[in-house]
Amino acid sequence: MLLKIYNVSTKILFALLLFCSAGCSTAKNDLIFKISEPGLDHLDSAEAKKNDPYYNVIKPEHELTIRDLNMNREIFTGIEKNVFRVDAEGSIILPLIGEVSVGGLNRQQASEKIRRAYEEKELRAPLIDLQISNMQVVILGEVSKQGTYPLNRENYELIDLLGDAQGFSANANTAKIKIFRGERRKPEAIHVNMRDYSFMSSPRLLLRSGDIVYVEPKISALKIKKAQEYSSFVQLGLVLISTLLIVINR
Repeated sequence: MLLKIYNVSTKILFALLLFCSAGCSTAKNDLIFKISEPGLDHLDSAEAKKNDPYYNVIKPEHELTIRDLNMNREIFTGIEKNVFRVDAEGSIILPLIGEVSVGGLNRQQASEKIRRAYEEKELRAPLIDLQISNMQVVILGEVSKQGTYPLNRENYELIDLLGDAQGFSANANTAKIKIFRGERRKPEAIHVNMRDYSFMSSPRLLLRSGDIVYVEPKISALKIKKAQEYSSFVQLGLVLISTLLIVINR
């Protein structure tokens, strides 16, 4: 009887250890946004270099925060938070001068157009500061501070976002960073290896509104996490075996 219970206990322990081992070996399955990697040579393609660096242009439904740095009292007085929404035609309605078309322009171009529009009305020319307040990027994964970050300038690069996110966590795999861009149903995936400094020269790493950046964890970190999760099952099994042996020996 004792031998039979001993054999059952041994089988239980073996099964738990096998379960734990299998879980650790499949740690890669816990990665999110898992896709094949074609390599990084496409980052510096001729097509990418043709891209205008001022790609974050004003579009319908953008919210523009416009301030006059010269503090002219007759401009923007009483406008709540100085926010102007771009309509479906790409225009905004501004105090004193009315409709101004800004669709398709970047921040600098729009600022200059608004300044000239006020000058043409023979008003004291404002010094326009324009921000697109609802242009954002998202960063997920192994960084110190995941979340959504505003694109407050055109030349906002991956390295700037990582700085705002307070850098990598201890478990980050800096050779496995992905940028997902474009339509959510069929995004373009850009792979970045930050261990290769040449990534800094790629114009495609200038971030665009709507980009999602994902920093993968190290596989070793996933395995450790899995081992910690399954160790509780092993400990439970040992407690059960010990309890059985105590009951038998009484």
